[in-house]
Amino acid sequence: MVNGENLSAYHRYVDAQQLVGLLAEPVRRRVVSALVLGAQSISDLVERTGDPGPAVIKALDRLSRDGLVLVDGAAVHLVESAFTDVARQKQAPTPGIEGPAAAGDPETAAVLRAFFKEGRLTSIPTVRKKRLVVLDVLANRFEPGQLYSEARVNL
Repeated sequence: MVNGENLSAYHRYVDAQQLVGLLAEPVRRRVVSALVLGAQSISDLVERTGDPGPAVIKALDRLSRDGLVLVDGAAVHLVESAFTDVARQKQAPTPGIEGPAAAGDPETAAVLRAFFKEGRLTSIPTVRKKRLVVLDVLANRFEPGQLYSEARVNL
């Protein structure tokens, strides 16, 4: 509980592939493990993981951005419901993804799953190759020469 609220309210939708990707990085994996085993603060995490403070903070930043942990002042909480939700998910193709970028390539499909949820763009990749895949999908959703209002683009 944080401020009297259930932690499950703090996590965002994460699919199994994203979860595996988050835990593929050793420092993030050690941070999650330490939280599972009872660490409750950044200093606990530094001590239990054996990693330097900046590395732990960087891992926490990524884990909190993706909804697996909540940093509340000095306290750090694991959002265990995120793992439960992933375990209950059925993996299906992301609806609403069309165009050449969506065709069969497993690498492209992984990029699309990482950056689109329920057909909506969730974030823009910083890696150029991945960003081009995302931009290709977005470009295919618009007709050349057509003017679109901001509201229509957001839809």
